[in-house]
Amino acid sequence: MARIQTKTANNGAGGTSCSITMDAAPTDGNLLVMTVATSGTATGRVSSITQTGASWARATEIAKTGVTCEIWYAMNVSGAATGITVNLASSIIAICTVLEYSAMATTSALDKIASNSADYGGGGE
Repeated sequence: MARIQTKTANNGAGGTSCSITMDAAPTDGNLLVMTVATSGTATGRVSSITQTGASWARATEIAKTGVTCEIWYAMNVSGAATGITVNLASSIIAICTVLEYSAMATTSALDKIASNSADYGGGGE
């Protein structure tokens, strides 16, 4: 397993989408993982992610202290474009990071999900 590339983007002061352009087209068969942080504490802030050659699914989301975080993934991409659009349920601020990984399972790779909504105290825990 190896991380191939990472790209981060934001939608400035807000909007109904956040666009990311990867530096290179993802390699066929690779895994893409996206983290999306949005303002507010409502769930379902990301309505979908669109990208030619990739089928995106939500893995998990958590809302806490004014921020909602979601993790999405696209396994076994094929002919995937460099351009990705994160479609938001309303006009909000979003920060999106996409990572490409090689040598991952191409089906049924997600077997467990866990989350922790505890506030981080920043005390070196």
